[in-house]
Amino acid sequence: MYNTSNALSEMAESSDEVADGLKHDTAAAKMAAVEIARFNKAVDLVADGYEDWTAALNSGSLSAITKATSEMKIMYANLLNMDTSDFSDAFLRDAENLELAFKAASGDVEAYNALQGRALEYMG
Repeated sequence: MYNTSNALSEMAESSDEVADGLKHDTAAAKMAAVEIARFNKAVDLVADGYEDWTAALNSGSLSAITKATSEMKIMYANLLNMDTSDFSDAFLRDAENLELAFKAASGDVEAYNALQGRALEYMG
């Protein structure tokens, strides 16, 4: 059975260890700050665009889908730390990927891992 109290305790201890390590390694601290900012940008993009993008993907309107996928490409690049050119049209138009991105941005690690795997599948 999952024990939330123990999990939170372990996370806090792990966070403290990471923070202590970053105190002495400014390059790693800067890199961590950049990665956090990148991910936060993706979370903001998902929060701002999710409903509109979902509607666009379901609309059947080529212009709406094109506009949405152009915006989503930036969100996916930030969320997954990938280049925008890595995403195929099929990946971008797949509504299940958008749902996974929404869940991942909400902190669902399984959704993040699934989305990352799907992105790689669409690439190759």
